[in-house]
Amino acid sequence: MEQFEGESWRPENRKGSVFFPAEGWRRGEPELRPEFGRCVLQRTPGMYRVEEKLRGRALVGTVEGHRPPVSPAQVVAALELQCGLSRDHIMVEVCSPPADFLVRFRSGEDCTRVLIYHSRKLTAGGATIQFTRWRHGMGGEASSLKFLTRLSLDGLPQEAWEVEFVGKLVSSLGGDLVKMVKPTDRCFIIVEAWMKNPNKVPKLYEVELPEPDLPQDYPSSDSDGPISPPCSDLTLEKPTFLHFVKIHILKVIDRSPIITELPPAYDYDDEAESARCHTFSCYPGTIDGAERAYIGGGHGFAGPGTDGRAGGLFKM
Repeated sequence: MEQFEGESWRPENRKGSVFFPAEGWRRGEPELRPEFGRCVLQRTPGMYRVEEKLRGRALVGTVEGHRPPVSPAQVVAALELQCGLSRDHIMVEVCSPPADFLVRFRSGEDCTRVLIYHSRKLTAGGATIQFTRWRHGMGGEASSLKFLTRLSLDGLPQEAWEVEFVGKLVSSLGGDLVKMVKPTDRCFIIVEAWMKNPNKVPKLYEVELPEPDLPQDYPSSDSDGPISPPCSDLTLEKPTFLHFVKIHILKVIDRSPIITELPPAYDYDDEAESARCHTFSCYPGTIDGAERAYIGGGHGFAGPGTDGRAGGLFKM
């Protein structure tokens, strides 16, 4: 690496990477990143629309034998010549392993005909192509979320009190939202969700919300200007607001093996007999496991019941 001692400008190497000679490690280096990660993501309406388009009109193709290089163009040419299809009615794209290609058809009849009569018979680039019908979940492994859990979220910003955002937040914790319990006030939200592992749900969670890039087209209640004006220079950094959310676990339905340091007194092989309901005492403004803190002002009226809300607005 060339040295640029005493230079006041940032040099660029031949690959276009900006660096400083004294910078030993760059953010994003493979050695600085974790080897493995895991997340749970909610399915979106757009995913269901894509699945509907693929169902019955898509195949996945795998190059067999010694797996010589085969391009999508070669597969399209083979489908035209050997199956009598028009290139305007098919699309072949390289896809993620274990298959090689995602093959889409304009009609379900053509898709079925290629699958039945040409799988392992179609040749392209000197190799045969095996076709299987595309299906939901292809390429993944079967798993499950085992724990039906009731949680409360204490400290979310008021604009985040809606189902889509809360669903994304629960997903980031390793769960899938079942429902939001109708709130009795605006202090905390109670939700029910299927969780991967309640033991890994943090007690205090930092939720960082990026500021919108464009201003809203309506004024705030106390200002004539737009809400959330954009940063003057978004090329330097992305402005955010950081919220500290206390997460309380209220209840867990547990059908997993019992956690014990001693040999169990009973045989819990039968999941139906070993199902337990764990409930925990949690208090607003207090981190789980800590002593209950005194909360003055209006926060002492938060929680189930009717004392946390008064007035007739929106009561219809």
